[in-house]
Amino acid sequence: MMWNGNLPFHTAIILDGNRRWADGKGISRKDAIHYGIAKVEEILFEWSERFKDEYSTIPFRQLTIYALTLNNIKNRPQDELDEIYNAFSEEIFRVKSSGEFDRYKICVKFGGKRSSLPQNLVKAMDELEMLTKDHASFYFFIPIAYDGNEEIRDAIERSTLLKNQLENNLYFPDAKPIDMMIRTGGEMRLSSFMLWYIGQAELFFTKTLAENFTYNEFVSLLKEYSIRDRRFGK
Repeated sequence: MMWNGNLPFHTAIILDGNRRWADGKGISRKDAIHYGIAKVEEILFEWSERFKDEYSTIPFRQLTIYALTLNNIKNRPQDELDEIYNAFSEEIFRVKSSGEFDRYKICVKFGGKRSSLPQNLVKAMDELEMLTKDHASFYFFIPIAYDGNEEIRDAIERSTLLKNQLENNLYFPDAKPIDMMIRTGGEMRLSSFMLWYIGQAELFFTKTLAENFTYNEFVSLLKEYSIRDRRFGK
C-alpha cells in the first residue's frame, strides 16, 4: 500500500501523562520512567519500521521527543530526578551496546542546559552523539533540561543578531521547522517546547496518556495531517 498524501518532515512529540498512567495502574514512579523510555523507543524504532513496511516510506525524517524540562528539574524532588538521570544513563549505555542506532542509521542530538544535569549523564549523552554523528537516515532530537525561551536567549548570547548566526547557535541547528506536533495526555499547551521551530507546525492534542498512545492513533493523526491545507500565509 502506498501512502496517499503529505507526510511531515519533522515531527515533534510531547509524551505527557506517564505519571498519571502509572498511578492509575499502581506502578511506582521509578518503574514508570522505564515505561516512558520504552514508549520513546517503540515510536523511534518499531513504529517507523512498521509504517515503512505498510506504506513503503517513513513517517518522518526528523523526530523530536521531549525528555525533561527545566521546570521538571526545578520543581520535582531530587530523589525522583536522580531516578530519571540513572534511567537515562542506563538506557544510553544499553542502546550503545545494542547497536540499534547504527542499524537504523539514526543521528542523535541532545539539547538543553547541560550544566543542570549530572556529569555522568552528560558524558553518556556526548558519547552517544559522537557514536551516531555520521548517520544520515534521520535525526532524533532530544530536548533535556530544556526550555524554549532559554534556548533562544542562549543562542542570542552566543551570536550577533544576524538570523543565520542565531540559528547556528541554537541547541538543534540541524533541525528543520517542525511540521507536526503531537501532545498526549489531554493538556493543550506547548510548555515552552521547541519555540524557535514550531511557529508553522500543525498541532494535535489527544487525551490518550503517553503509554496508551498507539501506532494506530499515530497513523490516524498522520492521515489528518495529510489533508490539512498548509497555506503558510498564501
